[in-house]
Amino acid sequence: MDKSKSNKMYENALADVDEVWQPQEFSTVNATDFLREYCWVVFGSGFRNAVVRKHFAAITEAFVQFDLDSVASIEEVDVDALPIRNERKATGFLQGAKVIAAEGFEEFKERLRADGRDVLDELPGIGPKTKKHMAMAIGLEDTAKDDVWLVRCADACSMNVGQLISHLSKEYDQAKQYVDAVLWQYCEKHQRIPPTT
Repeated sequence: MDKSKSNKMYENALADVDEVWQPQEFSTVNATDFLREYCWVVFGSGFRNAVVRKHFAAITEAFVQFDLDSVASIEEVDVDALPIRNERKATGFLQGAKVIAAEGFEEFKERLRADGRDVLDELPGIGPKTKKHMAMAIGLEDTAKDDVWLVRCADACSMNVGQLISHLSKEYDQAKQYVDAVLWQYCEKHQRIPPTT
């Protein structure tokens, strides 16, 4: 583990990033907020963030502004009407929304609060990596996602993502999700990891 490299990497990222993304506060997350984050995570998996950002307004419109009852009433997704024509992602998101609607959002949210991120496994399109991303985005857990950029950052410091984020979080007295956001935003902006020197 090369902590000096990781510190320098983080300091370089901090100096470059202007406004750092912040997760939602879990206590205030409503059904629309949840569906928005869920849809972003599902459609974002495997795509560059810029691609999803470019098309997200149209995706939001296709899924009726993420109103849970309206989304759950959709019989079948018109994939051809979506700017990202991925039937698996679109159908999975719709099925997940129906699962949440059938249980009731408040009941689903209470299970999340009680049982943690593993509840997210019940939703199509959510896997081991994306459930960390989702848990972080909705403010359920102070964690980091194991995306390709953070893996590259960790590798450059002879660490795994958990070690890197835990070390930097303690070293700089910042939440793990904040450290994740700083590193990720630098990498996304420059399409490379921050310098380690």
